[in-house]
Amino acid sequence: MRRLARLLAAAALGIAPALATAGDVAVAWLAGATLKTHGSVPSQAPLGSLWKLFVYAYAAHQRLEAPPYRCGVAAMAGEEFCCEPGATVTLDTALARSCGPAFAPRRLGIDAVAWREFWSARMGQDPAWLTNLDRLGPDTEAPVVEILQTLAAFSPEARQAAMQALLPV
Repeated sequence: MRRLARLLAAAALGIAPALATAGDVAVAWLAGATLKTHGSVPSQAPLGSLWKLFVYAYAAHQRLEAPPYRCGVAAMAGEEFCCEPGATVTLDTALARSCGPAFAPRRLGIDAVAWREFWSARMGQDPAWLTNLDRLGPDTEAPVVEILQTLAAFSPEARQAAMQALLPV
Protein backbone atom coordinates (compact mmCIF):
# COMPACT_ATOMS: atom_id res chain seq x y z
CA MET A 1 0.00 0.00 0.00
CA ARG A 2 2.85 2.41 0.69
CA ARG A 3 4.02 2.01 -2.93
CA LEU A 4 0.45 2.68 -4.14
CA ALA A 5 0.31 5.86 -2.02
CA ARG A 6 3.58 7.13 -3.52
CA LEU A 7 2.45 6.36 -7.06
CA LEU A 8 -0.91 8.04 -6.46
CA ALA A 9 0.84 11.15 -5.17
CA ALA A 10 3.30 11.15 -8.06
CA ALA A 11 0.53 10.81 -10.62
CA ALA A 12 -1.50 13.61 -9.03
CA LEU A 13 1.46 15.95 -8.80
CA GLY A 14 2.22 15.43 -12.47
CA ILE A 15 5.31 13.31 -11.94
CA ALA A 16 5.22 10.37 -14.35
CA PRO A 17 6.03 7.26 -12.31
CA ALA A 18 8.16 4.72 -14.10
CA LEU A 19 6.30 1.45 -14.41
CA ALA A 20 8.42 -1.44 -13.28
CA THR A 21 8.01 -4.79 -14.95
CA ALA A 22 7.27 -6.50 -11.63
CA GLY A 23 3.68 -7.62 -11.37
CA ASP A 24 3.12 -6.01 -7.96
CA VAL A 25 3.25 -2.43 -9.25
CA ALA A 26 -0.14 -0.73 -9.23
CA VAL A 27 -0.77 2.73 -10.63
CA ALA A 28 -4.00 4.72 -10.68
CA TRP A 29 -4.64 8.04 -12.38
CA LEU A 30 -7.50 10.19 -13.59
CA ALA A 31 -8.15 10.72 -17.29
CA GLY A 32 -10.70 13.49 -17.07
CA ALA A 33 -13.20 12.11 -14.56
CA THR A 34 -12.41 8.46 -15.35
CA LEU A 35 -10.24 6.33 -13.09
CA LYS A 36 -7.56 4.49 -15.08
CA THR A 37 -5.40 1.78 -13.56
CA HIS A 38 -2.43 -0.45 -14.26
CA GLY A 39 -2.12 -3.52 -12.08
CA SER A 40 -4.41 -4.48 -9.25
CA VAL A 41 -5.68 -1.25 -7.69
CA PRO A 42 -8.28 -1.61 -4.92
CA SER A 43 -11.41 0.54 -5.02
CA GLN A 44 -10.63 1.73 -1.46
CA ALA A 45 -7.24 2.21 0.13
CA PRO A 46 -5.80 3.52 3.39
CA LEU A 47 -4.27 6.96 3.04
CA GLY A 48 -0.91 5.87 4.44
CA SER A 49 1.48 8.81 4.07
CA LEU A 50 -0.88 10.78 1.82
CA TRP A 51 -2.71 12.26 4.81
CA LYS A 52 0.40 14.38 5.44
CA LEU A 53 0.27 15.64 1.86
CA PHE A 54 -3.30 16.89 2.38
CA VAL A 55 -2.27 18.75 5.55
CA TYR A 56 0.80 20.10 3.75
CA ALA A 57 -1.31 21.34 0.81
CA TYR A 58 -3.71 23.06 3.18
CA ALA A 59 -0.86 24.70 5.09
CA ALA A 60 0.81 25.83 1.86
CA HIS A 61 -2.39 27.24 0.39
CA GLN A 62 -3.32 29.01 3.62
CA ARG A 63 0.28 30.19 4.04
CA LEU A 64 0.36 28.91 7.60
CA GLU A 65 3.48 29.79 9.54
CA ALA A 66 4.38 26.27 10.63
CA PRO A 67 6.90 26.23 13.46
CA PRO A 68 9.72 23.70 13.08
CA TYR A 69 8.96 20.35 14.67
CA ARG A 70 11.31 19.45 17.52
CA CYS A 71 11.99 15.77 18.12
CA GLY A 72 11.90 14.68 21.72
CA VAL A 73 15.15 14.03 23.56
CA ALA A 74 13.73 10.58 24.21
CA ALA A 75 12.32 9.63 20.79
CA MET A 76 8.55 9.39 20.80
CA ALA A 77 6.41 7.05 18.71
CA GLY A 78 6.18 8.28 15.13
CA GLU A 79 9.44 10.24 15.22
CA GLU A 80 11.62 7.51 13.74
CA PHE A 81 11.65 9.27 10.35
CA CYS A 82 11.71 12.84 11.64
CA CYS A 83 15.03 13.90 13.14
CA GLU A 84 17.65 13.11 15.73
CA PRO A 85 16.55 13.57 19.36
CA GLY A 86 16.45 17.28 20.19
CA ALA A 87 16.81 18.38 16.54
CA THR A 88 14.15 20.15 14.48
CA VAL A 89 12.68 19.80 10.98
CA THR A 90 10.75 22.22 8.81
CA LEU A 91 7.44 21.18 7.29
CA ASP A 92 9.13 20.68 3.89
CA THR A 93 11.74 18.36 5.39
CA ALA A 94 9.07 16.62 7.45
CA LEU A 95 7.11 15.90 4.27
CA ALA A 96 10.16 14.49 2.52
CA ARG A 97 10.99 12.32 5.55
CA SER A 98 7.36 11.26 6.15
CA CYS A 99 7.42 12.72 9.68
CA GLY A 100 3.83 12.34 10.84
CA PRO A 101 4.00 14.21 14.17
CA ALA A 102 5.01 17.42 12.38
CA PHE A 103 1.64 17.39 10.58
CA ALA A 104 -0.58 17.09 13.64
CA PRO A 105 -3.41 19.54 12.90
CA ARG A 106 -3.47 20.82 16.50
CA ARG A 107 0.26 21.53 16.38
CA LEU A 108 -0.26 23.57 13.21
CA GLY A 109 -3.30 25.38 14.62
CA ILE A 110 -5.66 24.09 11.92
CA ASP A 111 -9.29 24.85 12.69
CA ALA A 112 -11.62 21.91 11.92
CA VAL A 113 -14.38 24.13 10.47
CA ALA A 114 -11.95 26.04 8.20
CA TRP A 115 -10.44 22.70 7.10
CA ARG A 116 -13.86 21.26 6.20
CA GLU A 117 -14.88 24.41 4.30
CA PHE A 118 -11.56 24.48 2.42
CA TRP A 119 -11.79 20.89 1.16
CA SER A 120 -15.55 20.92 0.59
CA ALA A 121 -15.20 23.98 -1.65
CA ARG A 122 -12.45 22.31 -3.69
CA MET A 123 -14.16 18.95 -3.94
CA GLY A 124 -17.70 20.19 -4.57
CA GLN A 125 -18.75 17.62 -1.99
CA ASP A 126 -18.09 16.77 1.62
CA PRO A 127 -16.13 13.47 1.70
CA ALA A 128 -16.17 12.42 5.36
CA TRP A 129 -12.77 10.71 5.12
CA LEU A 130 -11.19 14.07 4.28
CA THR A 131 -13.33 16.74 5.90
CA ASN A 132 -13.41 15.16 9.37
CA LEU A 133 -10.03 16.39 10.59
CA ASP A 134 -10.14 14.23 13.71
CA ARG A 135 -10.38 11.06 11.57
CA LEU A 136 -7.66 11.95 9.09
CA GLY A 137 -4.63 9.69 9.41
CA PRO A 138 -2.68 6.84 7.84
CA ASP A 139 -5.38 4.24 8.52
CA THR A 140 -8.21 6.34 7.08
CA GLU A 141 -9.76 4.40 4.17
CA ALA A 142 -10.96 6.29 1.12
CA PRO A 143 -12.07 5.52 -2.42
CA VAL A 144 -9.03 5.68 -4.72
CA VAL A 145 -10.90 7.87 -7.20
CA GLU A 146 -11.67 10.40 -4.43
CA ILE A 147 -8.05 10.39 -3.27
CA LEU A 148 -6.96 11.25 -6.83
CA GLN A 149 -9.67 13.91 -7.18
CA THR A 150 -8.50 15.49 -3.93
CA LEU A 151 -4.87 15.49 -5.04
CA ALA A 152 -5.95 17.08 -8.32
CA ALA A 153 -7.78 19.80 -6.36
CA PHE A 154 -4.52 21.17 -4.91
CA SER A 155 -3.91 24.79 -5.75
CA PRO A 156 -0.99 25.44 -8.11
CA GLU A 157 0.94 26.96 -5.18
CA ALA A 158 0.39 23.90 -2.98
CA ARG A 159 1.25 21.55 -5.85
CA GLN A 160 4.51 23.43 -6.55
CA ALA A 161 5.46 23.54 -2.86
CA ALA A 162 4.84 19.79 -2.47
CA MET A 163 6.85 18.99 -5.59
CA GLN A 164 9.77 21.07 -4.30
CA ALA A 165 9.62 19.43 -0.88
CA LEU A 166 9.45 15.92 -2.36
CA LEU A 167 11.99 16.46 -5.13
CA PRO A 168 14.93 15.26 -2.97
CA VAL A 169 13.24 11.89 -2.44
